Amino acid sequence: MGEFPDPSLVVLIGPSGSGKSTWAAERFRANEIVSLSQLQGAVGKDEHDPVSAPVAFGLLDRIVDVRLGRGLTVVVDTPGLDDGRRARWRDAARTHSIPAIAVLFSTDVGTCLARNERRDTPQPAATIKRQAARSAELAATIGTEGFEVHEVPGPNRDQTSE
Repeated sequence: MGEFPDPSLVVLIGPSGSGKSTWAAERFRANEIVSLSQLQGAVGKDEHDPVSAPVAFGLLDRIVDVRLGRGLTVVVDTPGLDDGRRARWRDAARTHSIPAIAVLFSTDVGTCLARNERRDTPQPAATIKRQAARSAELAATIGTEGFEVHEVPGPNRDQTSE
């Protein structure tokens, strides 16, 4: 894992298409990554099935709790934009004396939209734009939430290669 302590809670923050899943897969073992979209695919019709989101989040929260309770690293692969969920995960990490790290992706919205268009099941553009705006807001405040913050600069639209 190298750049992060083991164990740790690593919460990825950024819009869909910002490169979170790719970044995590390059740095962590597959069993350390808990992906909301994969869980939605497991309990719904596909990875973006909004009806399955509540069940998928329940599973994700349970997996986070179990891994932290066992002293294992867990990487939360969601947009990370919900304040209450981030606080819950951070508090769970504190309960088990595990460092809580937020990884903020600053990929521009044009790049996220271009990547999204190449997906088998793209998200609505309005969703990506909303996520990007919220992610930008969090960039200014995430450091006050009790997370150690790491930033991953994203490519600009002319550099999209994912």
